[in-house]
This record gives sequence, C-alpha cells and structure tokens, in this order.
Amino acid sequence: MKLNDLIKFRCNNCGTDMESDMDFECSCSDDERGMGYEYQHEGVLETECCHCGNRIRIQIVVSEYPVGAFNHLSIVTEGADLLEEPDITMLEEDDF
Repeated sequence: MKLNDLIKFRCNNCGTDMESDMDFECSCSDDERGMGYEYQHEGVLETECCHCGNRIRIQIVVSEYPVGAFNHLSIVTEGADLLEEPDITMLEEDDF
C-alpha cells in the first residue's frame, strides 16, 4: 500500500489547515483465507497544531484482501478533521 500525497487536516480548535506525511505498518492475518492472506496497513499521526498547540491524532487503517485489492478504509480523528480522503494505491505482491 502506498500513500500518494500528504495527509491534509484542519485543527478543530483554531481552524488552522496543516499537512503531514504518515508512515504505515503492515500486519498479516494468521490464517490464509480463500483468496490468500488479509493485510492490515495502519498509520498513526500524533502531533500538535502549529498555531494553538491543540493535540491532534489521526489513525488510518486500510484492509487489503486479496493481496493488491483494496478492501476497507477506517479513519479515526481526534482534535482535527481531514480535509480530503487519503489518496491510496494498492501495490502488487511483487512490489512489497
């Protein structure tokens, strides 16, 4: 899985727009399913607003099943709202 652009978000306290990169960690289900394994890609951004110091946390979880196919996206935000949905590309198994 690849994030193609920065995460863009707005502070809930003062309204300042910000952007940041996000690193993802990948985990694999223990059991192989009918079309192979399911992969979960999780990224967490913890920062403070550059203007008011408000604490911001953004968690993005992408489920990939089968390999290379987008399955599900979950986004949880605290202290900020995303300005746009993340631009994500699923990679082929050979690209890992």
